[in-house]
Amino acid sequence: MRGFIETYSTDQAGLKRSQSINTSIAREERLRRFYEEQLRKLDAVDFNALDQDGRIDFLLFQNQLRFELRELDYEQKRVSGVAGLLPFSQSIIQLEEARRRMEPIDPAKSAQTLTEIAEAISKNRKELEKQLKDDKKDSNSTLPGKVAANRAAGMADELRRTLKKWNEFYSGYHPDFTWWASAPHQKVDKELQDYAKFLRQKLAGFTEGEDDPVIGDPIGRDALLAALNKTPAAPPGSVVASAASAAAPASASPADLRLVTQALVAAASADSVGAGGSAWNTVATTLAASGAMRTARNESNRTDGAPGAPFEAPVFDPHDPAATARNLAARVSASGVLVEAHVAQSVRGKRSSDGLQDEAQQLARTLVGDPARSEARAATQLHALSRETIVLTGPAWAGQAMQLDLAREMQVLPDGAQAAPADAAAVFVARLQMDLPRLGRIEVRLRLSGASVAATIHAPASSGTLAHVEEALPEFAAALSARGLRPVLLQAVAPPAVA
Repeated sequence: MRGFIETYSTDQAGLKRSQSINTSIAREERLRRFYEEQLRKLDAVDFNALDQDGRIDFLLFQNQLRFELRELDYEQKRVSGVAGLLPFSQSIIQLEEARRRMEPIDPAKSAQTLTEIAEAISKNRKELEKQLKDDKKDSNSTLPGKVAANRAAGMADELRRTLKKWNEFYSGYHPDFTWWASAPHQKVDKELQDYAKFLRQKLAGFTEGEDDPVIGDPIGRDALLAALNKTPAAPPGSVVASAASAAAPASASPADLRLVTQALVAAASADSVGAGGSAWNTVATTLAASGAMRTARNESNRTDGAPGAPFEAPVFDPHDPAATARNLAARVSASGVLVEAHVAQSVRGKRSSDGLQDEAQQLARTLVGDPARSEARAATQLHALSRETIVLTGPAWAGQAMQLDLAREMQVLPDGAQAAPADAAAVFVARLQMDLPRLGRIEVRLRLSGASVAATIHAPASSGTLAHVEEALPEFAAALSARGLRPVLLQAVAPPAVA
């Protein structure tokens, strides 16, 4: 993979140098062919024959290529969105691209082209000025908005720089060109300068002599999700870390990043796929990617100090996991956090009314017996709504306190699609925290999608607890498998250092 990625990095840099005009149609088409060709080459690589580092590089490189293709789609939408404000842009770009191809210059024809470009800019500006004047009399404005006008002004500046570079290449060196094109180029340059100023001041709201207004250029929900879902940087030593330019939040810890990359590798490895093939691949990869970047940024402090719903009866039954599941469901139901939601579901016919009256009566008795619980319950509900997380606090077993955070996260597919298919399994996240007498503070983070589960256990290394937990991971995996679950990733790590 190293040679493959290094060749890609060199070729991509060369292409971007030769195709440096961001608004060029030829640039978009050439880069798109390049990325698609790289994906086809990557598909021909035998993934199962790669070692662990090679598999990590493969998956990160594959995601990088898909991200680059999505970026081209986004840039194409940005350019096409203001094409009506810059109908002359491709004429300027074609002059520069012909120069880059070292095509013979025709001075007279070039001068004619420059004259036509200047006339097109002037005509476009006059039409906008007339439309602006008419729109002041009509409340139903059809003028472009501030965002589009400001974006078009920036592109006009870029076109002006492109044309200047083109002119400087020939002017003073080619006598005929200097004679024919000098005056027309000066005309176009002035028209572009004035047009960009017009767009900013008359349409985008800029005022000369005052601070420029802040005008954002929103990328939209799809592009934002795609950018946030871009795979984070590979671990130190991985080729992708330097060659593929993958990005991750500066606050993401090494353990968080390792969770993502190892889960992706485990999901696609031959040992983990089994007979399920690509279907199991998709589920596991979705599990690893869904919410991963949000987790890396926020999970370590998402619920610290958050209001929790207390319970008194122990949850865990060491001899009967099914009883533990029933107990946990009962604690969530009895917490009172979801009573209003259960009533609404019953009214819409999506939930049986059986037990609903008992649930409401139990909540009423609890609140009457302890009025302070009413305020605590409201705080817990507000937290659940704002953070999409329910926090439960109480005994795991007699004498042992625990905190359990439960959440359901929106899925974002690894290829940057807006959401998972309608039939895709949901992703649930749980965080269990306990301070055990002999083992110390233990934190277990689980991610569950369908039958696929990933677990990261934080345990102190100094007391030897981490080593004990690592030794028990095979037993943990066997227990999960016995219950019909597929372990995607199981790992024990030391807790992140507190700054």
